[in-house]
Amino acid sequence: MLGMDKQRHPLTWATTSPEVYIQHKTKSLSSRIGHDVWIGQGAVVMSGVEVATGAVIGINSVVTKDVLPYEIVAGNPARHIRFRFDKIKIELLLKSEWWNVPVKYLKKLEYKNIHVFVSQVSSVKDIACYKKFKVVKRKFLNEK
Repeated sequence: MLGMDKQRHPLTWATTSPEVYIQHKTKSLSSRIGHDVWIGQGAVVMSGVEVATGAVIGINSVVTKDVLPYEIVAGNPARHIRFRFDKIKIELLLKSEWWNVPVKYLKKLEYKNIHVFVSQVSSVKDIACYKKFKVVKRKFLNEK
């Protein structure tokens, strides 16, 4: 579940019931999910949380804080497990912006070797045009 709004049940108010304070509007924050993120079944990403490119969220995790690029998190609340790659490989992948390469080219690249992959990505001149979307009030919206 993306964009789960923690503001809907304010813990500092006298009551957490929206039936009582329904006339008061609470501010909903947008969540941002980066490129090539794997989110396990049953995971919840709270409102306003950013999950960066390449991150992995474990099954049934509750993500309450931002997740760094290529970081693996899991649990309730989600905590850092490890990074998928070392710092140099993460920087190479992020700098390459490989997610802008059309899938038809990506399928032909050596994705098992990060250094070779990044080198091959830099030689592709075609740019992909993938749809972007936002999660607002727990719904997916296409961005223009």
